[in-house]
Amino acid sequence: MVYVDGPLAGAAGVTANRLGKGRVFYAGLWPDEGVADELLRQLLPEAGVEPLALLPEGVLAYQRGSYLVLLNFTDAVATAWVAAAGETTVEARDVRVLAAG
Repeated sequence: MVYVDGPLAGAAGVTANRLGKGRVFYAGLWPDEGVADELLRQLLPEAGVEPLALLPEGVLAYQRGSYLVLLNFTDAVATAWVAAAGETTVEARDVRVLAAG
């Protein structure tokens, strides 16, 4: 990942190096939510980790049997990325129940 604008435009913001059988990543930035989500979407599968969901602040996820329950504790509609369904929304102060795969 490279910086898009500002004094470091074009310079590396995230780098990767091979070490033994794996890779080491260095993030020289304080990511906003979108950048952090994108990093997780790219790096977790590579590490063999399947995230249940990527959630904005104020939203929680629980898996109960074959269902995924999303709870939005905020006063705004929230958008989450769910492994089984892709991008999904949860209304303000509401619950969304999805099949978990």
